[in-house]
Amino acid sequence: MCGRGWVRDGTIDELNDMGNSKTKLITISALLILYFIIFNLFGQLGFPIRKDEIHYWPVSLKFSEDWIPSVDLLKNYDELSTPLSFIIFGTIEHLFHGGIFAGRLLNLILSLGILSIIVFIGEGRNRKYLCSVIGVLIYPYFIGCSTHLYTDIIATFFVLMGFISYLNRLNLMSCLFFVLAISSRQYMLAFPLGIFIFEVLNLIRVCL
Repeated sequence: MCGRGWVRDGTIDELNDMGNSKTKLITISALLILYFIIFNLFGQLGFPIRKDEIHYWPVSLKFSEDWIPSVDLLKNYDELSTPLSFIIFGTIEHLFHGGIFAGRLLNLILSLGILSIIVFIGEGRNRKYLCSVIGVLIYPYFIGCSTHLYTDIIATFFVLMGFISYLNRLNLMSCLFFVLAISSRQYMLAFPLGIFIFEVLNLIRVCL
């Protein structure tokens, strides 16, 4: 009886895993279709420069002039955001000369990557990751930042990787990703700071 129960439970677990894998595959496929639609709705990312891109793109072009930005440029690039995103956009332009389209495409790919990572690491049986994906998609600025030459998506990607590393106790890697996130957008400091406060409070609770 115990043996049969074990086999039955194992079979149920296998079926659940198969169903979960199928759901994740369907979700990723739906995301690919959605992003294909978004890509075309936004004129295949070839629309005229607008909004914050008007001053982000010239800064990115300054960083595209050399492989390694000068100290003077890092001190005087006339933007309030930290420089890593502009360095990345500039490097892409230096390599491919794809214009603002290439930077927008990078953001769109990273945006899709963020959602795909949420799906892949999500717990299978309760499928809460679907709520997370929907929540991110309905956030009013996510798709807008994903289709423009903005610095937020790069920073968000690094934050997500930082959290994943932290949850897997890869502390040095987590630290590196959070440094990259802050270097892309300074307000991302809030996330490692939140983790630090949580750990301190947890340590105090344990000690008491």
